[in-house]
Amino acid sequence: MRATSVIFLIVAVVLVLVGIVTCTVGATLAEEQGIELFDTVSDADNNLIYTYNYAGEGIKKIAVNIGDADVNVYGGSDADYIELINFPQGVYDLSATNLTLSLVDNSSLLKIFSLGQNGFNFHGFRHFFHSLDFSDKTRTVNIYLTEDSAVTLLDIALETGNLTVQNIDRPFDLYGKLETGDVVLENISTTSDIKLTLGTGSVKTEDVLCRALKLEAASAEVDLDTFCAEQSMEVKLTEGSVSFFPSRRELNGYRVKLDAPAGRVSYFGESVGSSYAVDSTEDETRTFHLETKNGNITVE
Repeated sequence: MRATSVIFLIVAVVLVLVGIVTCTVGATLAEEQGIELFDTVSDADNNLIYTYNYAGEGIKKIAVNIGDADVNVYGGSDADYIELINFPQGVYDLSATNLTLSLVDNSSLLKIFSLGQNGFNFHGFRHFFHSLDFSDKTRTVNIYLTEDSAVTLLDIALETGNLTVQNIDRPFDLYGKLETGDVVLENISTTSDIKLTLGTGSVKTEDVLCRALKLEAASAEVDLDTFCAEQSMEVKLTEGSVSFFPSRRELNGYRVKLDAPAGRVSYFGESVGSSYAVDSTEDETRTFHLETKNGNITVE
């Protein structure tokens, strides 16, 4: 190693040590003077809670793209706001621009630095150290929507975690993408679409009405209970079983196609082998297509 490299390495180590000492001394002085350096821990379980009220901003889209977390969306709220649990400052970016509320992980330490009109800014290395105190806690995002909320699109992407959407009776599109996790949809009525993409997990619904459903998964158990897609439904699994309990007794007026080449198909109590098809409409857009390459299909 060259002498200049050794010098720069020594300087870097010294600067890090000085930074750690400075953060420690600063935290001690702030505690003695009653100054809060970070978000306040707000509940008995020492969970860090941050609330952002987006009412009045005309937000039409909420986009969440993060790693490990659970996301819950609740309709019928008294106010429009988002609640972040165990998201320390400096480890995420929350912004509201172009009528979109966006939440993403801060994946790089370099993001605590920025170059602005006033020169080079340092946003606080203390936030990085503080985040380590919450690294073993479950992160949760709670999104609250009022009945007259302007939000018409929910776009949720998670690496690992669960997605729950409940009690929404208004037009909105739901796009969900989970690499690993479970999706629960309950008490939903929308004239728009639901699109879900899963790696490994499950999907469970109860009392859901939408215009169209499109669901793709590598490995998942799908339970569509009291579910109705007015226009079309397409479910494709590489592995896993599908149970579909429609809101109506018969599927008249649709093109129905059920494929389970390595399993069995049960259609309203009748075993029909590994596939079943019936066409009771001339409208090519009104379709129910359920397919699993390794699993069973039940329509009951």
